[in-house]
Amino acid sequence: MTDALVILLALAMGVGVIAWLVHYLRNRHRAEREAQQSQFRRFLLQELQKRGTKHLDFASMVQECDIPRSLADEVAQGIYASFINKFISDGQITDAERQKLLGLSQALCIDTAVATSIESRSKERLYAAKAGSFIAKGELQQSEAESLEQLRQRLGMSRAKALAVVETSAGDGYRRLFREIVSDGCVTEAELEQLQRYREALGMTEADAKAIVRGEANDLYRDLFRRAMSDGRITSAELQAMDRFRQALGLSEAEALAILQPEALNLFRQCFFSIAQDGEITQDEQQKLDWIRTHFNLPAQEVQPYLDQVQRLKKLAAYRQGELPSLKTKIILESGEICHWEGPCTFAWETAVSRKSATGELIVTSDRLIFSSPGKALRFAPTRIIDIEVFGNGLRVKTDGNKGTGEYYVDDPEGLEAVLFGLVRKHKYLLSQNFSSNQSRRVPESVRREVFYRDGGRCVRCAAMEYLEYDHIIPYSRGGANTVNNIQLLCRRCNQLKGDRI
Repeated sequence: MTDALVILLALAMGVGVIAWLVHYLRNRHRAEREAQQSQFRRFLLQELQKRGTKHLDFASMVQECDIPRSLADEVAQGIYASFINKFISDGQITDAERQKLLGLSQALCIDTAVATSIESRSKERLYAAKAGSFIAKGELQQSEAESLEQLRQRLGMSRAKALAVVETSAGDGYRRLFREIVSDGCVTEAELEQLQRYREALGMTEADAKAIVRGEANDLYRDLFRRAMSDGRITSAELQAMDRFRQALGLSEAEALAILQPEALNLFRQCFFSIAQDGEITQDEQQKLDWIRTHFNLPAQEVQPYLDQVQRLKKLAAYRQGELPSLKTKIILESGEICHWEGPCTFAWETAVSRKSATGELIVTSDRLIFSSPGKALRFAPTRIIDIEVFGNGLRVKTDGNKGTGEYYVDDPEGLEAVLFGLVRKHKYLLSQNFSSNQSRRVPESVRREVFYRDGGRCVRCAAMEYLEYDHIIPYSRGGANTVNNIQLLCRRCNQLKGDRI
């Protein structure tokens, strides 16, 4: 065991010694090479000063100094580059300077292609340094942009070449400038000009700029739209601001529309459910829905169900205003009596000791409510109704006596409520305004908007996004308030299952 350990230690030491030796020899070789080049550079510069380019014998000097030709060529190219840097410091090479460079390249045995490459790199470094000083500031003034453009032209560089030279730093600079401009969610005309000036000065096309900010443009534009619609509406000023923002992001109108359509559909849904809550559609509200639908080119298949519901809401609103339907019925009516509702119904009522129910048929006329079934029958005048409340799949009616007070379960409770409301309204206008069904619809717009965003535009029970209703957690008739804490989004199915029971 001890012998093996000794062997391992010896091997490790041997490897370490070899590695140190390799490192030492490499550094020594580099130092010797640099010393040779330094000595040759001094000698070459002295000879150039003494003899000039016409009488310089580069090959003989290489042989005399006993320096490898590759090292000598590196020295010669370095000297040639220093002359170019001096000549182009003002941004251009005069004819006299061009002749000097030609003579120097010939004297130093520098190939034309190599000389051209050295000159190109020197120009690129000069342009990069000039552009970099502007980019570092994060913006370009008009005078600076003009100065940079003049330098590019004097150096004979194409826009594509100039951009390639500073591509990384220019891209980073544009990204920084872009982020600074859009950080406040607002882009002014002056800031748009600033971005354009930056692009033009560095030879960037709109496509180049768009590619630079592509990773964040969509999210930024979407976030701006969400902020703009946070109050449930978008003003013309906000639309103009969004259009400037779109231009700053480099988005085409088609691209911007594709980004916003899902958000606009959500706005359309929010507006619809908010409008539907009070059971009325005003002309302004209709125009608002139409504007969102057309401006953002919302797909017909997405909005048609809502448009169908709008027509139904208008019909029910007309019922509540007293424009009641006239139906044919199998029962014999009194002279001048009109049937407004007829359909299957389950009536539930409370007695002193229990809860009872009966299934039969409900008929509502201009003069009477008639419920008939094998086990229960009743009729009373609509003027006796003092309160109505919709819940789930039923209607809770309260009269000025025991007759008729109870719950009516029908296929269309909203339709029945609208008919009864309109019927009572004809006889007792002020009383109808205080019905629970009417008051519960009067949820303030600010509350509806906050609840919609809080619940994510979905039913809080099943996450459905269609047929949403603003539900009172504690019913209005039981003292529940029209406040954010007492309102939630439920789909129609979940609302019916809930039945508004505490």
